[in-house]
Amino acid sequence: MGPKASAIAFVPVEEYLRTSYEPDIDYVDGHLEDRNVGENKHSNLQGELAAILRTHGKAWSIYAYIACRVQVASKRFRVPDVCVMHRT
Repeated sequence: MGPKASAIAFVPVEEYLRTSYEPDIDYVDGHLEDRNVGENKHSNLQGELAAILRTHGKAWSIYAYIACRVQVASKRFRVPDVCVMHRT
């Protein structure tokens, strides 16, 4: 388990990528940002949505992941609740 996001002012991207956080956190231009990981209702909805997407994954040519780090820019990584990616 890594440090809390609020405890660190600046983190190099390499350090963020090699560190494990529980729960995982977003990385925006060198700064760590806590995520709202929700409670039971949030978790249940997240699981249900991912299950629906996975059930139709082949037909819709997609993959569905829960809380997977996604690089959205060179120095920005987000951890969406549910991530949908096109199958290639």
